[in-house]
Amino acid sequence: MTVSDIRKQLIIFKSRNTENNGDQKGKILAYAYEQAIERIKAQKEGIRNLAMRALAWVTLAKRQITTLELQHALATQDGMTALSHDDLPDLTDITSACVGLLTIDEESRIIRLVHYTTHEYLQQTQNSWFPTAEESILRSCLTYLLFEVFHSGFCPSDEEFEQRLQSFPLFHYASSHWECHLSRNAETIEQVVHFLESQTNVEASMQARLVKKQHPLHQNYSQESPPDMTGLHASALLGLTEATKLLLERGHNPDAMDSCTYTPLSCASLCGHEGVAELLICAGANLEAKDMREGRTPLMHAAAVGHDAVVKLLIERGGDVNAQDRAGRTPLSVAAFYKHKTAIELLLQSNGTINARDSFGAISLYHSAGLRAIRILFSVSPKENPPVTQNNTPEKSDDVVIDQLIESGADLNAKDDAGRMLLGRTLLSYAAEFGQYNVIPLLIVMGKGDLNEADGETGMTPLHWAVKRGHTSVVELLVNAGAELETKEKKHHMTALASAIHYRRKEIVDFLLQRDANVHVSDRAGRTPLYIAAKWGELAIIQQLVDRGADINARTSHGYTALIQTIEQENLDAFRLLVEKGADIHAKDKRGVMPLHFASATGNIDMVRLLLERGADVHARFCTYLTSLFAAVVGGKIDIVRLLAQAGADVDARCVNGMTPLIFAAELRHFEIIKTLIDMGADVNVRHTNGRSALFFAIAARDMSTIELMVGMDNIDIITPDAQGTTPIMLARGLERHRIVKLLLQSGKITHYGG
Repeated sequence: MTVSDIRKQLIIFKSRNTENNGDQKGKILAYAYEQAIERIKAQKEGIRNLAMRALAWVTLAKRQITTLELQHALATQDGMTALSHDDLPDLTDITSACVGLLTIDEESRIIRLVHYTTHEYLQQTQNSWFPTAEESILRSCLTYLLFEVFHSGFCPSDEEFEQRLQSFPLFHYASSHWECHLSRNAETIEQVVHFLESQTNVEASMQARLVKKQHPLHQNYSQESPPDMTGLHASALLGLTEATKLLLERGHNPDAMDSCTYTPLSCASLCGHEGVAELLICAGANLEAKDMREGRTPLMHAAAVGHDAVVKLLIERGGDVNAQDRAGRTPLSVAAFYKHKTAIELLLQSNGTINARDSFGAISLYHSAGLRAIRILFSVSPKENPPVTQNNTPEKSDDVVIDQLIESGADLNAKDDAGRMLLGRTLLSYAAEFGQYNVIPLLIVMGKGDLNEADGETGMTPLHWAVKRGHTSVVELLVNAGAELETKEKKHHMTALASAIHYRRKEIVDFLLQRDANVHVSDRAGRTPLYIAAKWGELAIIQQLVDRGADINARTSHGYTALIQTIEQENLDAFRLLVEKGADIHAKDKRGVMPLHFASATGNIDMVRLLLERGADVHARFCTYLTSLFAAVVGGKIDIVRLLAQAGADVDARCVNGMTPLIFAAELRHFEIIKTLIDMGADVNVRHTNGRSALFFAIAARDMSTIELMVGMDNIDIITPDAQGTTPIMLARGLERHRIVKLLLQSGKITHYGG
């Protein structure tokens, strides 16, 4: 069975015209794969072992792996303490040994099985062709993690950490997934414990496992994992019961602390590993050890995450159900805050107090217990106009609600030492939220709530709550009773009108405008009602606000106008309306970004065309001297690139680091835009401040189409090196882009690698 034979069988499998049913196709492929495995087994021992290990890795890895990761994995042998480039097997040898079962994606350098059916077959039959595959992968991972180079432990900076990942491609996979390949084999467990007892290697591995760069500007991210983690910490985090048992038997400290003073028991509690937690407790772990970040005990950690089995275990073993963290929160209040019902019940059954006060003097459970009680008492469906009796009083259901509230025995309007509501909100506030139209007058008469009382947590008044939930009749009732229209809630500093627009409650907006609600007031971010309406593109509301004198060019704290908001939301009708009403098309935000820049980036060609017709400056720059053309290129908006270029935009404009639109397009692999810019006269040989032209960036981006286009140009410079002395062909060779090297050599414009 050859590579060609396998491909033929796959073609048959994919054919829609074949008369074979699914079972027959499966049998054909299974036979083809079986023959391929037999052919692999018939090879010389070294080649056979190479193929089997390669197939095992690609089949059983917990994510797709790159060619470099696979090369490092296959080069790692038991007992190794270091790895050199010379140890790496050649990719051609690997793929050849696997007789066509592997394929490489040239762009991503991901190595995978030739077809999904190949993966299915190898997984299902793994015990027959490589029964110890998982163990083999685990050994490779642990051997790699134990390399001497990682004895230095935790990397103290992002630069060192990134250099480690780059120099050792398998390190991240091995650190993140080694335990996924763990079996119950006694010898394997011993290897795991050997690794876990290597303190500095564990620190290095856990750093790679736990930290992640969230975005290009994420600074110091490598330090977000606590140093000084022991093997017992790692074992507890990963739930390795057998390994934990062995480590404890060998005398490892169950109360060891990392740099944040987390103990192994804290780790097990956070991750919900009951078996590990029980072993640690039996070994004498301190149930009340607190971390230095929040001052939480293991019980508090388990309660916060909702690991009920661990909560129960810790309570049964004597964990303090009323311990308090730095903010004065108890396990019960933490469980209540995150709404973990079973944990709450377990803690209540164990005499967890609901009256513990936090560091602000408030009853720490108020926000949860109070809300639950109110929801139960207001369990009747909200009605805009609830039925009333002949005496114009609420029906019995509402009377029962009021009676229950009064008979509850607690002052639901009680306040803490700082004057905050213990339930966070008044009863009137809850009634407004749940639309209890007929309850509200009774509460006002009974003195159970101030119309304008803001709750402690959100600063929302009853009017805000009614607006948010869309209870129009309740809003009218509250306003008619004297509720203030201009009070702002705490989170965004929105008035009732701004909130109504935000939640798209048009009937309420109409009513509030009729009552002369202020159209000029802004929220915490400087957003006016008009700006918020522009976000939703509500034309009728925008028209009303403008007619009532709203400032059409009012700016937010970032300098945004309502017009910019319509561009970001790509609402053409609202955009046109504002332009017609006199919106400033030259307005700049704090970064100097103008409407044309925004429109070019979002890609609405009608907006761009209208702005150009109205005289928008196509050459205006923002931030690091970027023009609208840059914005269109980065956004991949080819039609707008053409329109801007036709309107006179400078196709060779430079930003502060020497980037041009063409270089940006090359870096981002926007081939059609690259062609358009070149057709518009863009200079292909312009250099970045690092000395690199667009061709360099296309090579780094592995964009063969762009490279072919540029190399075919008569005036292209493929010889001049960058600021570091690197030529395009040297860059391609260093990145192992053999097709690109071949293409550059075939151009006839260079004769050797040095240019």
